[in-house]
Amino acid sequence: MMPTMMFGMATSMFLWLILGTLLGLLLLGLCIWLVAGWLKKQRTLLTQSTAQPREASEGFEQGYQAHEPPRATYQESGQLYSYPQNEQPQIPYQAMELLEYSIGQD
Repeated sequence: MMPTMMFGMATSMFLWLILGTLLGLLLLGLCIWLVAGWLKKQRTLLTQSTAQPREASEGFEQGYQAHEPPRATYQESGQLYSYPQNEQPQIPYQAMELLEYSIGQD
């Protein structure tokens, strides 16, 4: 009679252990779900309180416009002139080759 009683108690304890574990996991999942929902609500309240543009595409409606720095200017006899942008003179490619060739000959 003793071995069957031990087997019955072990089975009963095993079932209670499985049931307790499942109940604990269920409670843990419920707590995590509640905390996540509360945090989500807090985050949406914070983002609503900050100033946002009326529409998300408001800043992109006019497209990208690069801001160029103001050009350097000088005044001569009452006229306002801007300095040339390219400091190097523009010469044709063939003339540049001839120049390099003639320098190399020296």
